[in-house]
Amino acid sequence: MLRQLVSLKARRERSIRAALHALSRRERALLAQFDEIRVELAGLRERWRERCDIVDVLDQEALRDLKVELGDYYLAERRFLERIDAVNRLLEEVRIERDRQNRLLQKAVIAQDKFMTLLE
Repeated sequence: MLRQLVSLKARRERSIRAALHALSRRERALLAQFDEIRVELAGLRERWRERCDIVDVLDQEALRDLKVELGDYYLAERRFLERIDAVNRLLEEVRIERDRQNRLLQKAVIAQDKFMTLLE
């Protein structure tokens, strides 16, 4: 009976470790996505700054086109910031779940050790 419980606890530990490994992979993927978005955002902001460096006098139509273009840059930046917020929320969820799984793993290891002590 105790051996079956130890086996069950060992299986539980392996399952929790597998979940932790999957969470770790998910976190790495989200961090890579976060870095990619930040690089794209930096590129967008650089193009935006370059476009704002105008020394020419613009006629009414060119000024209107410039305002539309700068508005597009603003909207694109907002979309990037929303994506960053979404990735940050997902990262927080992954970290909370990782902490929960770590607590479960700790409890499982302690319980398994107790049963192993009883078997000895």
